[in-house]
Amino acid sequence: MRQLNLNSIFATTAGPRLRCFLSRELFWLVAIVFFLVGMPTISLGQLVEVPCKGSVAESADRHEELCKQVENTVPNLIVPRKTRVWGLLIDPTGAPFARPEKGLTVQLRDPKTARVISSSVVSDMGTFELGSILPGRYRIIAVLMVNGEATRFRGWVQPQGLACGESDECTLATTLKAGGSDNPIDFCPPQ
Repeated sequence: MRQLNLNSIFATTAGPRLRCFLSRELFWLVAIVFFLVGMPTISLGQLVEVPCKGSVAESADRHEELCKQVENTVPNLIVPRKTRVWGLLIDPTGAPFARPEKGLTVQLRDPKTARVISSSVVSDMGTFELGSILPGRYRIIAVLMVNGEATRFRGWVQPQGLACGESDECTLATTLKAGGSDNPIDFCPPQ
């Protein structure tokens, strides 16, 4: 009969995170419980190793690099001419984000620098207005504003494939798709 190696199995899943915080004995107790209860329910392909070795600055640098690897910050909005941009934030069912979470904001960003060009708090009807925008390629994202800082709107995938026409007004039906509950990007700053 083939012998099961818990160390190699657990090292490829949640082990790196726990080793940062647990003693060796407690680590193995958690490993055994995890293997017996949690192992059948997870998808190994979704787990990403979180850096925890080295100084705080080194860990922060590794985390920043991880965030760059998992987020695709390509432009998702094309504006061919100067136009007024407004729209409706929609959930996967096709319903507007009516009575949205407090602080839900749509931001228009430069995809190269992540600099915010325009932003709009989402109304109780799910609408937003970004104002008059010059021609170009932009990144439009939904964020939560907490104490004046933009934080990631966790659990949602940012919109893709938005484009304005040649008119003076651009109305966007911006759909946010639900993301996984263990999406590593949820712990990165919005870009």
